[in-house]
Amino acid sequence: MSKYTVYTSLYYIILCYFLLRYIYIILCYMLTNYGRCTCEIKSGIAMAKAAFNKKRALFTSTLDLKLRKKLVKCYIWSIAIYGAETWTLRAADQKHLVSFEMWCWRRMEKISWTDHVRNEEVLQSRSRGISYMK
Repeated sequence: MSKYTVYTSLYYIILCYFLLRYIYIILCYMLTNYGRCTCEIKSGIAMAKAAFNKKRALFTSTLDLKLRKKLVKCYIWSIAIYGAETWTLRAADQKHLVSFEMWCWRRMEKISWTDHVRNEEVLQSRSRGISYMK
């Protein structure tokens, strides 16, 4: 075997490795060796927060609360939990999703963190005692 064929085959191996890695990143398939999906969950939440912030005027407007809830459930939660069928939820991952849900509710109702309103109070306000995560 010549030196050229060794370098060419090594080049193709490296190229295939990077292409496969790029395809996995595009498909948002970020499982670790231990089967944890924390990176995938956090990236989904980040994309959903970006989508919420793009349409913040709509979600914080004076529209009916039921309509805004439906919009958030349809547009924001579909982004956040895309691929959830494959997730292995741990307690920490569930905590991330619940905190994202509370982030959405607090932004929709324009509740500042300095108001010191408890999560239970936010969920019970306006006859909404159930969260998406339960």
